[in-house]
Amino acid sequence: MQALETEATFRKRAPSFVRARLNTANGRSKHTDPLFLTRNKAYFVLYDAKGREVRRVLDKAADNGRTTPPNGSKAYEAVRRRAVIAAMDEVLHATRPGAEGIALLLRMVRDERAGVREDALWHIRRLGREASAALPALLDLLAAPAGSPKHKSLHAATIALGQMGCAAKPALPALMRHARSGSESAAKVLATIDPDGKVILPLLIEILDTQPKARIGASLAIRRLGPKAAAAVPALIRLLKRADQTRVAQFYAVQALGAIRAAAKPAVPVLKALAAREIPEGTKPVWAVEAEAQQALKRINAATR
Repeated sequence: MQALETEATFRKRAPSFVRARLNTANGRSKHTDPLFLTRNKAYFVLYDAKGREVRRVLDKAADNGRTTPPNGSKAYEAVRRRAVIAAMDEVLHATRPGAEGIALLLRMVRDERAGVREDALWHIRRLGREASAALPALLDLLAAPAGSPKHKSLHAATIALGQMGCAAKPALPALMRHARSGSESAAKVLATIDPDGKVILPLLIEILDTQPKARIGASLAIRRLGPKAAAAVPALIRLLKRADQTRVAQFYAVQALGAIRAAAKPAVPVLKALAAREIPEGTKPVWAVEAEAQQALKRINAATR
């Protein structure tokens, strides 16, 4: 993994680790079987303080002594480097579930340095409900005034709260306030915290009508609620009829209608009109509103038979 030596992020973490080069003697070495090593392979293996293996990244690019894939794929190289850095961070920040690991993350998330906070929030996000003890610290970040250093961590804190699911219900008022102010990420995670939609649905409908910046997030939340969001159908129809609406916002609104299924029958005329349009040349398939409208019609028709 010689290429990693040029990575500043790798060099910053490297002093905390011991690096070793092992000769497997073509698979005949005595440590080959215990370490599950394969001949002509390069590995990046990390252990915790107790000697337990935490992560192993296989460097396929180093097969037969090559340092880059045969096809010169830069995409693969970037993915591999990110995997190694993520593995190192997991060891350094002790993010395995447990009282000590969570306590460390709590200290990190309250750190004044933005980079340290971002690291902690990334790992809290991965732990999901197991990191619910971090809820008070995340609420502090949500309450940080606009323009303050900690306000910059708002997006990361919001995503972490979304991963906690129902355990993050105490954060709903703050998240709803941010969603109403235009935070797309806040609107998006509301449905993971209030999966029944009883508290958040009126706000999501309001956002569809009044808050352009958060409309996509609201549509994604409505999609997650599915049939429980039947009351949002009129607002979704209004959004699709708006002349100033972007294709991306239309795409997610159509997806939301398809997820609502039978109760979205009033939207059939507008969906048919969208499905009959020609897809503009150069449009990415993922934003093909016309094709997505056809899929939504199939879901609605299937649910109303």
